[in-house]
Amino acid sequence: MNALTLLLLPTLANTTLAAPAIKPEILDEPALAAKADAGDMQACARYGKLLCEQALNLNNPEQGMEARFLKGIGYLERAANAGNNESMLILAAVYAGIDKRQSAHWAQKAADAGEPQGHRMLAKLASDEKLAAKHRAQAVALAERRADARHQEDWLYLHEAYSNGQPGIPRDPAKADHYLRLAADAGNKQARTILGSNKEFHPTEEETARHTAYLRTHPDITGGTGLTEETSLDFRAAATPIDQAISSYLKTVYPGAEQSAPSIKKTGRKHTKTIATYLLPDGRVLQLHTWHTTHPAGKQG
Repeated sequence: MNALTLLLLPTLANTTLAAPAIKPEILDEPALAAKADAGDMQACARYGKLLCEQALNLNNPEQGMEARFLKGIGYLERAANAGNNESMLILAAVYAGIDKRQSAHWAQKAADAGEPQGHRMLAKLASDEKLAAKHRAQAVALAERRADARHQEDWLYLHEAYSNGQPGIPRDPAKADHYLRLAADAGNKQARTILGSNKEFHPTEEETARHTAYLRTHPDITGGTGLTEETSLDFRAAATPIDQAISSYLKTVYPGAEQSAPSIKKTGRKHTKTIATYLLPDGRVLQLHTWHTTHPAGKQG
């Protein structure tokens, strides 16, 4: 494996790509490859991204990691050179850790094409703070012009930018709240979770009754602390697998709950604690803390 690939792979692995991961179970890979090879640039971008993601899931070079990754880069560059913005952003992120000139090249092309993320990348690559501030201001200006229901990520970026403030972006809590609510009203889960996290969690009498009844009828579930005025709930499974127990519990006590953020796992010597955030239909946010403890006999508790 060549040195460039060795350096690029961990860089891409730690990079948030410009679009959600492509789910293999709903993807016809041969058909996507055929479209890409036939000149469909959107398919070319998606196929290149897919190949790079697959390369990161392979454990060793013998499985074709290097060849798959470099093939993916080739498709991404082909799409980027044809004007595909998403491919430009992915390439800028890929090269950021190994070749800053290449990274800046693709970030600038994305910025010139109207992508706020391109200017955000250029701000990080800037050699001085004055230039970085200029790119931040340009990123905000582009995002404010483009932001709509099709580009909800721009609303989230503007919320973050105006909440924190930086050289080139004055802090403005009113604007930050305005853009967050626009995203939430459009159904964005992340925005709704942020707003819901600012509310105190008060279980209803019905939820409390459902919770109590559920624990009484599931003797294999242990450690339920009861519903309180807290925003979190510790929950442990004994004989029933954790995932199955949580799914059943949520369907019974909180019908319509949707996981709104990736789970956070904290692994210790004797147990693994998982913190999962769920968005309830009424806008409240529930954090469910679950435990998996490995005993000498291999049982859960």
